[in-house]
Amino acid sequence: MKLRIVDYGYGIDRRSGQASEREVAKEVFMVEKAGPLPPFGPARHVFEILEVKENSIIIKCSPKREAVEINVRDVYTYRPLLRDGGHYYVLELEK
Repeated sequence: MKLRIVDYGYGIDRRSGQASEREVAKEVFMVEKAGPLPPFGPARHVFEILEVKENSIIIKCSPKREAVEINVRDVYTYRPLLRDGGHYYVLELEK
């Protein structure tokens, strides 16, 4: 299976109050076994795959949050709690 992760950076211009968002990194990882993925994107975020099933994976996006199960063709958005700006990640599993 392939895990596609897209990293979006977002922020708010302090002068104008205008919000901006852009794709800063995109990568596809081959998922064959459990274990941590290499650091990803400019924030060097590490995702950890806990279990690989036939049509899904169980992945831990943060040490502070519970693991989630992502099924094939499902899209999961991981948004860390940030107020004025930062990164969020869109994960999609393909067969």
